[in-house]
Amino acid sequence: MAQVTGSATAGQGETGAVRARTEAWLLDLVHTRRLSPTQRRVVQSMPDSRPYVAFMSTVDVAELAGVSQPTVVRLASALGFSGYPEFRTAVRRQALSAVERVEPDDVPERRSALGTALAAE
Repeated sequence: MAQVTGSATAGQGETGAVRARTEAWLLDLVHTRRLSPTQRRVVQSMPDSRPYVAFMSTVDVAELAGVSQPTVVRLASALGFSGYPEFRTAVRRQALSAVERVEPDDVPERRSALGTALAAE
C-alpha cells in the first residue's frame, strides 16, 4: 500500500485547511446518498488521507479501509460518479482548489515567520 504522508514543505495549518475543505465536500456528497455499511467504512477510514486519495489506487484505498477493491469502485458509483477514476479526479480538483483558497493568514507558521523576518530588518 502507498504510504500516506503530508508534504514536507506544506505548513501544518495549510494542510489542515485543505483537509477540512476536502472533508466538507466529501461529507456533503455522503449525506446526499444512501451508502452501504462497507462503503461508509471506506469514507470513515479516510479522515487523515482525503487529499491524498486523489493519487491513490482503488487497491490502496481498499487496503486502507479494510474492504475489497470492488467496494471502493461501488462507493464512487454510489456517490454519483461514473467510476473511481472520475471520483479520484473530482477529489483531486477539490483538494487543489482548497489549496488555492488558503489565505496566508490561515497559516500561522507563515504569519509568524513573516513577522520575524520583517522585525529583523
